[in-house]
Amino acid sequence: MTPSQAQSVADWEVVRAFGLSSTLTVTLPTWRQPSGALWDAGLRVPVDIEALNIRGDWVIDSVNWAVDDGGTITTLTLNLPESYKPQPEIPETATQGQGAGWAPVFSS
Repeated sequence: MTPSQAQSVADWEVVRAFGLSSTLTVTLPTWRQPSGALWDAGLRVPVDIEALNIRGDWVIDSVNWAVDDGGTITTLTLNLPESYKPQPEIPETATQGQGAGWAPVFSS
């Protein structure tokens, strides 16, 4: 693995970790979106919570539908889209060989 490839992987890890560390849980009074479709994981949704200064697109990570005395509710767990970026591809030749691409720290 080259230093550039290692930096790409490290940058991806930082962005992904930040995205996963930023989570919103939103409870809605219905199981359905305005279009009529059920809420579903993987959907990108706009969020605007002025009191918390949160604006932008988030991705639904999980959906929980429930029925209680008050009727139907949906609880959405949202993450930043950055947490779903694919890991950078490292060519297979970069990970083959001595120590799966790692050079020895000490030389004899």
